[in-house]
Amino acid sequence: MKKDTKKRLIQAGIEAILKKSYHSVGIKEILDSVGVPKGSFYHYFKSKEEFGIEVIDYYAREHAATIRSFLENRSKSPIERLKASFMSCLCFYPEKEYGSGCLIAKLSNEVLSMSGDMGAAIKNAFDMWQTLYARMIREAQNCGEIDPDLDPEELAAFIQNAWEGAVMMMQINKNFDPINNYIKFIFGTLLKK
Repeated sequence: MKKDTKKRLIQAGIEAILKKSYHSVGIKEILDSVGVPKGSFYHYFKSKEEFGIEVIDYYAREHAATIRSFLENRSKSPIERLKASFMSCLCFYPEKEYGSGCLIAKLSNEVLSMSGDMGAAIKNAFDMWQTLYARMIREAQNCGEIDPDLDPEELAAFIQNAWEGAVMMMQINKNFDPINNYIKFIFGTLLKK
């Protein structure tokens, strides 16, 4: 039961932070949304910072599991799986009126200068995802779908960084044009062999 309550608090934290920000979400708000008594927060987390780190870790592992599901799906070619892994993120943006992006990117803008531990968790998240993208790129190179002279880690970092920028611009413009532009140039030009 304790583990289930902790998970619900983390999930509520993700939703609240995506809607607002880490600093504007109060502990009471998170506890109330899950129906947990006010004094219980410190039973699950030592501090709001520890809570933030656990939110980052949970979100990172969940997204990594999604990326892995594409990595392991052998019904598509490696480059099709790589593209599908990015396209899968698009389904929830319109329902959030394009206001929701990547929690990790959002937190990186807000907390990097205030918390070294949260910054390390954010870096670990991006590194985890980048490693999975690099694996798909290597597979695509082995199949002749991507130029073998490109460094898989550097390419994975570039693709991930460009995606985060496209998502940020989608939020600003409140439409899919930046994402469509990303897909067009990454998969139609840069990775086209």
